[in-house]
Amino acid sequence: MGIAKLANNRRFLLLRNDVIIPLHMIHLLPLTISKNVIERLSGLRYELTTNKPLKPFVDKAPDVEIWNNYLTEEKNNSTTDVNWFGTRWLYAETYAYRRIFEAFQLTPPFAKYDYFKHLKCQQLESSLPSMEVFSNIFKIDLKQKSPHSVKDLFSVFIMLSLWGNQCDLSLSSGAVNETALDYDSLVSQQKTQLLINDLPKVWEYVNSNSEETIDIVLDNSGFEWFTDLYLADFLISNALAKHIRFHVKAIPWFVSDVTSNGFDWMFEFMSHHESLIDLVTKWESYLENVIFKGDLNYRKCVGDRNWDPTYSFVDAIQGLQSLSVLCLRTLKADTVDKNWMINGNSPKAQGL
Repeated sequence: MGIAKLANNRRFLLLRNDVIIPLHMIHLLPLTISKNVIERLSGLRYELTTNKPLKPFVDKAPDVEIWNNYLTEEKNNSTTDVNWFGTRWLYAETYAYRRIFEAFQLTPPFAKYDYFKHLKCQQLESSLPSMEVFSNIFKIDLKQKSPHSVKDLFSVFIMLSLWGNQCDLSLSSGAVNETALDYDSLVSQQKTQLLINDLPKVWEYVNSNSEETIDIVLDNSGFEWFTDLYLADFLISNALAKHIRFHVKAIPWFVSDVTSNGFDWMFEFMSHHESLIDLVTKWESYLENVIFKGDLNYRKCVGDRNWDPTYSFVDAIQGLQSLSVLCLRTLKADTVDKNWMINGNSPKAQGL
């Protein structure tokens, strides 16, 4: 428990400071609003560092009942208070992240604010050299024969995805060991450093089953997310899967975990670096059928510009023209109806 206590303290204290700093940089919102969030986070820090009993959640998110029911069960099964250092390490740590989420949920202007975004963006920026190194090593058409067999490449891409897991911002700075990205190093690490190596068995299963869909439950953003995308590309290019389904976190989680915005950030970042443009163009081509819902996503699709009303939607959507796109949105403008904010009676479905 002593080691767990130290690890939890270090993670949480680092996390809390990194969360609060960017809040002071938000000048467009009233001070009282950002102050509410800061006070809740400071209160949470005090509760946890002084080992106070864990509190039920009071926000309106869909998972509140699940969390509170679990806390009730813990209390019923315990002869003492359920507190930070006395309960299970995993539960205590996830509870802390969920309470941070609650602090923002209880302050509506911040309800959808990713309070770890600045750290994830910094991590992505610092990962660029490693991303370029790896993309140069494997600058090949994955569908063609290469000097290495598909089986060998399968192990290499799995190993790369595995080593990418070192980039965890909740424990480190997200640094990447570029010396581990050499092809021969990845092969040799598989033989010498894996404590358990079931890759031959996994390869036999994947190669013989040709799954319709392979699900990848994502962990960290930045370089690890990049390696996961590369792995997905490899699996599809070699007909080891027809579809890849990514699972992301529903809320900002463990600092660096991928959320639904991860696709936007990664692809936009790659599109601004010449060495990665061909790669991101290829990956975007896999997104064959996309449905965008809501006002915000619609505005993103058309660049949030003041287009002439007669301008073609196909032209306005610009970079998405290579995809099969459907945009679903109810109009929100008093030029349509004075009650536009409440009636939602002017929807449209635009596609190409």
